Amino acid sequence: MKMRFCVIALLVVVSTFELRAQSSGAAPQNSEAIASISAGLGRIAKSVQTLNDRFKTFLDKFSTPGGSSTVNEKQQKIITGLQILASHEQRVANLQYSQIEFTKQLNDARNRYIQVESDLRPRNIDRSVALEGTTETEELRESRRQRLTAERTTLSQLILQLQSNLAETGETLRAAQQLANDMRQIYLPQIKAEMLSQ
Repeated sequence: MKMRFCVIALLVVVSTFELRAQSSGAAPQNSEAIASISAGLGRIAKSVQTLNDRFKTFLDKFSTPGGSSTVNEKQQKIITGLQILASHEQRVANLQYSQIEFTKQLNDARNRYIQVESDLRPRNIDRSVALEGTTETEELRESRRQRLTAERTTLSQLILQLQSNLAETGETLRAAQQLANDMRQIYLPQIKAEMLSQ
């Protein structure tokens, strides 16, 4: 069971490492950056499959025909370290995903805010109520102005909240990446040495 988890852990390590390389640790600012990360998923899948095959070969060397493993204490420590590393890498991946989502939401809110600002111009309010065909145009203008003003206020608050969330996620992501990188430097050389010693 632990051996299977170790394979999963390594897959997470490689996937997240390559995803971070695609995003360069920065929040994407437009749809091209997000598309670039998405395109990298195909390359990640191929790398993960290669690593999976190699690691299965490595694990097969420690399994007896009955299915029990012959893992020594050093190898058990490596497996435990990989489990911890995998949880940190998963946290980095989750934070990167949150960063992308906050960026998309922030861009959408800013675009809507710009549109509302444009709609609030007196000329545009006049145009919007001109098609209503009523004698109560002043009431319609005021009603539309109030709705747009309320929406603008809500969007302003949303933009501030998203900017705060994005900044906080960025700080947390940098700390999580540093921790995962430190652990990677400890455990990945040990895995390589162990594989070469077989």
